[in-house]
Amino acid sequence: MSSISELRTQAQATGQELVKRFQELEAAERQIQAEKTQIKSQVDAINGEITAYNKIEPPVEEIPNEEPTE
Repeated sequence: MSSISELRTQAQATGQELVKRFQELEAAERQIQAEKTQIKSQVDAINGEITAYNKIEPPVEEIPNEEPTE
């Protein structure tokens, strides 16, 4: 049977591991959020560029080619 001291030490070690993992996940979450924000900014910039091009020369709708009838 384990002594109270051993159980306390084991519980503290487990708690420290959990806290460390929690902090790692929070750091990863912040990094993911920063990357998402950066990507959103890049997409917004590209959309603005496309809108500007469309004002200069409106897009032409492509009409599907009809198959020749014999």
